[in-house]
Amino acid sequence: MTGIVTYKIRMSQTGRLSHLPDSQRIFGALIYLYDELYSSEEASALVSKIRDGEVYLALSNLLPRGYLPVPQPYLYDRLNRKSEGQNQNDQRTLKQIYKAIKDRTYAPWEQIKQMLAVDSKVDLVYPYAKLRSAYHIHAAIDSLRYDMPGLDSNVYSVPELAVEEILARKTEARLIQEFDLFLAADDHPECLKLIQALEQAKEQGRRFFLGPRASQGLNTFIIKEIDQEPQERTDQSKNNAYLNLGMLLPQKIDFKSSSLKLYTSERRPYHVPEGWDQKEFSRKFISFIDIGSIVYVKEGLQKAGQSIPSPYNQSRDIVFGNAYLMPLDMKLEVMEDDRSNS
Repeated sequence: MTGIVTYKIRMSQTGRLSHLPDSQRIFGALIYLYDELYSSEEASALVSKIRDGEVYLALSNLLPRGYLPVPQPYLYDRLNRKSEGQNQNDQRTLKQIYKAIKDRTYAPWEQIKQMLAVDSKVDLVYPYAKLRSAYHIHAAIDSLRYDMPGLDSNVYSVPELAVEEILARKTEARLIQEFDLFLAADDHPECLKLIQALEQAKEQGRRFFLGPRASQGLNTFIIKEIDQEPQERTDQSKNNAYLNLGMLLPQKIDFKSSSLKLYTSERRPYHVPEGWDQKEFSRKFISFIDIGSIVYVKEGLQKAGQSIPSPYNQSRDIVFGNAYLMPLDMKLEVMEDDRSNS
């Protein structure tokens, strides 16, 4: 395996959001870009090489600019251990800490290190970012759409999402509209061509459609900057511990030492000729390791995750599971205890 280079791609939101794009959806958008600028044959070849492990490409979810996912599973594990044998007053305090952890979906790296410290007071850590869901009412004027005066308007709600930054206690939230994407790749020619495609998309102001309802102005982004990360931020972790920034399909990790949160999604084919209501259609589910999990790697980053053939089109499509893992070179109390008892 050749050397790995990491890039931080800064993206700007150009409309409203219904969700934050994950690494799978971003991978699909990158392959579509590769297909658009080169050819479908070259795009298919790149997908096959990623599936077979010939090319290493890892992606993060789209993250609020300057923020990383808080390792909530680890913090919950540590809190549960502390709760054993506590009296009623201490239990109320622990509930407050649990709520503080839940609120802090994202935080800057320095604040995450504070939260990982053994004697940390999570409820005093600022700034942090969180997600706020809302529903907006829309009206479809069917009389204009179908040129049939007299039809009633069709009123419906659209789920939307806001990413809020909390700077200090009792301060109003600020809206975040700038985001970071981490991309790690080896120096195979295909990966270099992908970076060139992203540079071209940045120069042209190309919009990326990273979710549903793009025609209504939701989930659209443009690239603002592409920076190569310093080598010390991308080297192998000294203690094999990493913070997961994307949707990881594990291959060779230490499950016992890791602190994990799972995310399960239903897989559906892009097109079913017989329709969706056929009895013979079987629902398929797949579980990923979610962002914020702390993962202990066994045999290096290249073997930590994997991409697998799609359950519906195994010859062409893949389920992308090579999540970006950020090294954590710090002592983690609970994980060390778990390993000593193994």
